[in-house]
Amino acid sequence: MNLDVSPGEHGLVRIFHLGYRVSMELQHFEAVDRLAAALGVESLQAEDVQIVDLSAVREMGLTTFLMEGYGVSEDDITPHTDTLNSLKGHIAVLRSGAFNGAPLTLSNTDDARLIATLREPRMSAPTPMPSYDSASGSSGDTDRKPVSDKAMSGRIAMYALLAIFAFTGLIIWLAS
Repeated sequence: MNLDVSPGEHGLVRIFHLGYRVSMELQHFEAVDRLAAALGVESLQAEDVQIVDLSAVREMGLTTFLMEGYGVSEDDITPHTDTLNSLKGHIAVLRSGAFNGAPLTLSNTDDARLIATLREPRMSAPTPMPSYDSASGSSGDTDRKPVSDKAMSGRIAMYALLAIFAFTGLIIWLAS
């Protein structure tokens, strides 16, 4: 069975249980690349993928880990609680960003089997900043004229004369 990821998808967290072979291979290969191969896709965005050794979260419980770590609501996770807490081995937690907004078809096999698709909390839209007339325009002094070629030539000549003076002083000092 294949799973479709819609273009521009956001706000979902997919939990895949990893088969024994894939779990063992993760120790010898680049984990995200091996997971991408198990899911039948070319690549995944590593910052939105987490491989979890379930023995590391056993005391906390996987459902608590997902609620606290990913902000998944208790209402959303409750139907999956028994299944999630009974898993052993490794899981992969993939946020929607792992697919880079591209439409994909994921393989759902024994190597990586979808256990649950959960929702991340919705972020409230940022409150727009108030706009004031006094804040319009640009910062800094924009009335400055560019340096003319004559002024730049004068500066270069001054630095050249200072260098010649310093060099002459050095020669006189070394000669004495």
